[in-house]
Amino acid sequence: PNNPNYSNDEYGALFDKDKTVLIEYPCGNQRSYYEIPESVVSINGYAFTQCNNIKKLIINSGVKTINDYAFHYCKLSDVYYTGTREEWNSIEIGSYNTYLTGANLHFLYNLSINLGNEVESKEQFSGDTLDFIETPSKEGYTFSCWLDENGEKAQIPEIMPAENIVLTAKYKKIQQTNGVSVLYDEEAFGKDVHLKANDETKTLSPEVKAQQIGRASCRE
Repeated sequence: PNNPNYSNDEYGALFDKDKTVLIEYPCGNQRSYYEIPESVVSINGYAFTQCNNIKKLIINSGVKTINDYAFHYCKLSDVYYTGTREEWNSIEIGSYNTYLTGANLHFLYNLSINLGNEVESKEQFSGDTLDFIETPSKEGYTFSCWLDENGEKAQIPEIMPAENIVLTAKYKKIQQTNGVSVLYDEEAFGKDVHLKANDETKTLSPEVKAQQIGRASCRE
């Protein structure tokens, strides 16, 4: 820690004093996963050469330069980049880094969930198992289904795709009629994920109410 020119992390990787340049990663380290610190902007040549134990690597979006031979004979299987594909393509990647560029590349995408009274948003890497989405609840309503950004019934994927996902909860309003719960016609809250939910209550005639009972929750 008192070295005036260099620093290291808990895994033995060597950096310049400010940890902006990753100089060398110890190939004898048995870890199969490594996350490059957010402070790093440049990866030196030969930094990961023949580091065959590492299979998964996270590269932060602050990295601007990856020098020649940085990943020569480093047999990566997956590279996770915390920026966009466009930002990745703007990185200056030197020669003899095909073990890096030939790995499976994963980028961060946004998952937005409109619950009707709030919007949840989080990021996930493409190719990862999609986080579990709980069935929402709303007082006085029953959940029908999820709608996509086009207002169509959404099919929830098991794996995060290489694109943003926007989901909007669709509900049916519950009313008591002579002691029997009646589900009104479908009501979707927040067609656009950026719009505030609308809790307007519809007034239906008894004939129309009867037509709504037993209808499918969502369009097929």
